[in-house]
Amino acid sequence: MKKIGVVLVLALAFGLITGCASSGGSSGGDISVEPLVVDVSQLGTIKNTVAFTRNYQDFDIELPDFPGVDFSLYNRVIIRVKYYGATGEELGQEDGNGMVSLMYDKDGDRGPEMGGPSKNAPLKELNLGGYSGSASKDRGARVTFKDGPPKWIKFQNCNTGVKFIELTEIQFFRS
Repeated sequence: MKKIGVVLVLALAFGLITGCASSGGSSGGDISVEPLVVDVSQLGTIKNTVAFTRNYQDFDIELPDFPGVDFSLYNRVIIRVKYYGATGEELGQEDGNGMVSLMYDKDGDRGPEMGGPSKNAPLKELNLGGYSGSASKDRGARVTFKDGPPKWIKFQNCNTGVKFIELTEIQFFRS
């Protein structure tokens, strides 16, 4: 009876271990989706023209329409910016400089206070460009687009030293 119990336990353990390895989330490797690189030069204003005067001021950029693009196929986004001080000097990429939200409705919910998605904001990331932020890294930030393409990208400065934020890159892709 002990042998049957040991064999049963080993069989279950082996099944669970192999089951876990094969039942993990799929990256959808069998779906080929070309990255969508937004030509930021076509967006008009990509840098706020009036200096921020206090913390957590907004700078919004309307994104173009993406006709025929199925955004449900994209699961990552790269967003890169430059930060500038009062005299126009470029600031370093550090935690605490700025945050970003991708939004469907410019005036709607921008996501949870501590970052993360919401119904209106499939992406809200704190520390954009800093060590803790993922959207500015080559791997990008995870995102799920349930309601089509985002219509707005909203930036906020997170300290009074940041006076200007300039969008330099936005790219949607599938990992």
